[in-house]
Amino acid sequence: MSKSRLVARNTFYLFLDRILRGFMLMALTVWIARALGVKAFGVYALAVTIGGIFRVVNDFGISFRAAYEVAKNPEKSSRIFTQGLVLKIVISIIGMTCLVIGVGYCYPAQMQKAIWVAAFAYLLLGYIEYANAIFGGQERMEYISLNMVLHMSLVFCFIGMLLIIGIRSAPVLLLGHMSAGIFGIFFAWHLLRRKFHLRLVKIEGREIKTFLIKTLPFGLYFLSDVIYFHTDIIMLSFYHGEHSVGLYQSAMKLIQFTEAAPLLFVSALFPTLSRMYGDAPATVSKILSKSSGYLFMLSLPLAVGTWFLSDSIILYLFGAEYAAAGRVLKILAIMMPFRYAAFLFGTALTASGKQQGRMIMVAVTALINICLNAWWIPLWGLAGAACASVVSAIILALYFAYGIRNIAHLSQIFSKVFRPLIACLIMGGGIYFARTQYNIFINIILGILIYTLIILVIKGINKQDLEMIKKILAGRKDDAVKVD
Repeated sequence: MSKSRLVARNTFYLFLDRILRGFMLMALTVWIARALGVKAFGVYALAVTIGGIFRVVNDFGISFRAAYEVAKNPEKSSRIFTQGLVLKIVISIIGMTCLVIGVGYCYPAQMQKAIWVAAFAYLLLGYIEYANAIFGGQERMEYISLNMVLHMSLVFCFIGMLLIIGIRSAPVLLLGHMSAGIFGIFFAWHLLRRKFHLRLVKIEGREIKTFLIKTLPFGLYFLSDVIYFHTDIIMLSFYHGEHSVGLYQSAMKLIQFTEAAPLLFVSALFPTLSRMYGDAPATVSKILSKSSGYLFMLSLPLAVGTWFLSDSIILYLFGAEYAAAGRVLKILAIMMPFRYAAFLFGTALTASGKQQGRMIMVAVTALINICLNAWWIPLWGLAGAACASVVSAIILALYFAYGIRNIAHLSQIFSKVFRPLIACLIMGGGIYFARTQYNIFINIILGILIYTLIILVIKGINKQDLEMIKKILAGRKDDAVKVD
């Protein structure tokens, strides 16, 4: 299979995975939130958040390193897999011990049960993702998609059945995650043995030590990243309890749902930027400029539309009990353009070999995020957590922009914001005057029509731009960069 066809195939499976899992996760979140009510949903959301942190800490970049090593030395897949697996098991035992002690000290009994179930479920998910790292190193993305879509489908089905029969307990619902993880582990191991003939081999302690040393930079980066993204939830639970967590997460999940498209786009762009960084720096700068324009055209209308329709969106999806989350969603909408820009700029940093710089930037932003949350949550509650997230997103985007100043013309990148912004202002005006007269669907359609019309009139996007996007996503990147 040619390289372009391989990239196109992998991009397709990545797209399928993100879209299917994204919609299932969003639908399940809304279903659980409506069924449990704000406080019980807060218990569920907090447990899932801590479980997600636990998964990242226990992996500590091992999966990323394993994928990298397998891609370089596919003939050593069994040895690399065994090294990483042994290291993961040791870290998991240490991590689970620390979690049991910490949770027992910080949370009441009912919350402890939910966290322990979630932690074990996400521990299992971490091992499924470790198997996926081997598939990724072999460039077999279809198995990654199959594993993850199957896992999310099982989670949806198990929890859905519990909700249908009337279960309204967060710890019991979290058993759905754990059950899906058990099935997923056996299925992933089956694929590894049958499709790649992977087996456990005998290794020595020095090999584990070498693997750990190579993994440390990635582990520190992912640890900083998870602290940056989840500090607000943990601090909200301490200062204001599970009720506030439930409200905050209902809004944050909507923001995270919209991020599937830009993440897919920058993932498809990463191989091109990596390949051309040393050979064609001018072309890299051009790609970053055009790509930032596309992301601004996507993120700005989403942010403006969410700002004006935040209350209606929350009421329609989650119900009147979550009405207070409308204000939170309005604030969080501000960070969408900055988050999208950070995805692109961060990817460019990694492609240029500046992973250490990216790690430092994320670590500094995580520290700032902790300080802002500690300062603003006691003062302003939910709004304080949302403001801290927005300010942190702005700081990280600017940090990343500063980091790529030598490989991109920042003036060209930031100039791309003006035309989408003009279209958004006109669109926002239309939505503002129509929002009380029509239902949410008519307002959304109206906003899309106004924005699209203005963008076309002011030539915010042209045929060549659409052709470039198509070629990037299709994997024909060498052709794509020739488009002016």
